[in-house]
Amino acid sequence: MRPSEESRALACFFEAAKIYGIDLANSVMIGDGIADMEAAQSLIMDGILVRTGKGSESESHFIKSEFPIAVVDNLEKAVNWILSKDSK
Repeated sequence: MRPSEESRALACFFEAAKIYGIDLANSVMIGDGIADMEAAQSLIMDGILVRTGKGSESESHFIKSEFPIAVVDNLEKAVNWILSKDSK
C-alpha cells in the first residue's frame, strides 16, 4: 500500500471511531494479513492474527515479535480469546 493509500485507510478508521464512539486504544483488530496487523499498530490497537485466509503465510512474519498479541486458528477462537481476557 502506498503512503497516501495508507493515510486514507487510517483516516477511515478514525472517522468511523468518531462517528460510532469507538475507543481504538481499547479495541482489537482481527485480521489475516501483515497489512491488517500493521494497521492495528498504526492505530495503537491490539491485533489478533487468524490463520485463515492469508494468516498462515503471514504468521512467520511475526515469529520474533511481541505483536500481534495472539495468533489463533479462526475468527471464533479470536472472539473466545478476547472474551476470556475481558472476563479477567
